[in-house]
Amino acid sequence: MPDSLVYGPHPDQVINLYRNVHAKGKDIDNSNTYTIVLVHGGYWRERLTFELMLPLVPLWTREGANVANVEYRRGPAAPWPLPLQDVQEAMYTIREHVPGKLIGVGHSVGGQLALLLNTGFDAVVALAPVTDVVKVYYAGLGEEAAAEYFQTSPGAQPGLFASASPINHSLGPTPVLIVHGENDERVPLCHSWDYARIQWSKKANIDMQLVGDLNHMGCIDPSHDIWKSVQTWLRQNL
Repeated sequence: MPDSLVYGPHPDQVINLYRNVHAKGKDIDNSNTYTIVLVHGGYWRERLTFELMLPLVPLWTREGANVANVEYRRGPAAPWPLPLQDVQEAMYTIREHVPGKLIGVGHSVGGQLALLLNTGFDAVVALAPVTDVVKVYYAGLGEEAAAEYFQTSPGAQPGLFASASPINHSLGPTPVLIVHGENDERVPLCHSWDYARIQWSKKANIDMQLVGDLNHMGCIDPSHDIWKSVQTWLRQNL
């Protein structure tokens, strides 16, 4: 059973922490402990919860990691930047309870949050991340998810959309891996390509793994072969 860590008064301000007490000698770099911080997606919708990431928990605990599965406030009742602030506060809470490195693993909007908070992590793995909220809005992706959540338009509040879009922010020195499927219809691959090109032009430490037969939800399927390469990347970059 996980430990429940509360980082605020709202019921969604909670972290489930899965401690691996049998991890000695099995860490990524064989010297430091580490914790995988899972941040779920769902296009900012309240009905989609951190249970989306539960299948990934044993993938990492078998490797000798702690796993922190983060819930955060979302939906129109939690306007931007509350989700970002919540995940940042969750990171502070996790560091108070576990030693060693933090690796952010975010899917979709969770990838958006992890990329925006990259300097707080020792590494980031962004799975089909939302990198450009303006494009999401105008393409009507996720059944008009950006219009539903932000309750306004990029034309009316350009600063708001820019603040929520990783493509408008420079990465720090944190190593970043983006994993994206070529047949992803919910967050098209071109979004990640555009983001990576801009970051590469700024000499950011970013890699990409493109997968031909991978849809949006396939990114969080622990049986997929992508996880072998993700774990190899982490070993090489930590």
